[in-house]
Amino acid sequence: NLKGADGVIEGILILQEGKRVVMLLDAGKVIKLGDFELSPDQASAVAGLQDSGAGDGEEQIVIFSVGEGEYAFDVRDVKEIIRLPALMKVPNGADYIEGVFSIRNELLAALNLGRLLGMKGRPDENSRVVIIHNGSFSCGVIVDKVSQILRVRKDLLKAGGKGPESGFVKGIFNLNEGRRLVMLLEPRKLVSLEELQGALKGDQKRQHEKSTHAAGADQSLECVVFRLGEEEYGIDIHHVQEINRMKEITRFPGAPAFIDGMVDLRGEIIPILNLRSLFALPHSEAEKASKFLVAGQL
Repeated sequence: NLKGADGVIEGILILQEGKRVVMLLDAGKVIKLGDFELSPDQASAVAGLQDSGAGDGEEQIVIFSVGEGEYAFDVRDVKEIIRLPALMKVPNGADYIEGVFSIRNELLAALNLGRLLGMKGRPDENSRVVIIHNGSFSCGVIVDKVSQILRVRKDLLKAGGKGPESGFVKGIFNLNEGRRLVMLLEPRKLVSLEELQGALKGDQKRQHEKSTHAAGADQSLECVVFRLGEEEYGIDIHHVQEINRMKEITRFPGAPAFIDGMVDLRGEIIPILNLRSLFALPHSEAEKASKFLVAGQL
């Protein structure tokens, strides 16, 4: 779950045709805080096997590997397979959420399947993303390698076993006379909408904004964009009163961990909220040259 960021991120702006993503913060809530390449045949299979109709005794699956194990999704749950895109990290996201990415104007969360299964390691340039739809929402599942699309007999599917992945496994295919075991995953148990609420909120909000913009194409949003580490955030410009260099901060005991203290701004005492602490981001020497935004509610 997105703890500190949950509810603070009002939406996500997708700029420059998806090449730039800016997280838009709700100023009011902040203040109130406490190398697999599909061949032409395989590519068409992913897009069209759902309609080809396997026999009553057969099932079509997309097989991929994570670590030393082989896993699969029912081809009807797979929308497409892509190379690992550039991911935008989400503050305080669950460990298995690598970030979010934009594809064809749709914002999706990227799940690290290895992490979900209790494995270590991070994706690299050789990783692939299997985009699935579980009946309620779509998301990307990061895997090491996608090997093949296979038609198998349903009677080869046996009940799942024990282990960290057992809660996600629909069953195990016993292939090649037991020499190959492929675990069939159940997308509906892999992750819940609530677990991805923060990361998926941007997609839901964009759908609302589409209808709003359809009513008035001249509507636009002006915001002040700033950086925290490698990521960009923004606040509606109407909430920003001014931007100042960091002044001497007066600490006071008993304040929450994300409140650095307070400053005297032309006779007005203003509390200083540290977004790095709020979002559990690492601190750095660059903070000495930081600026502070004076924000208020409308």
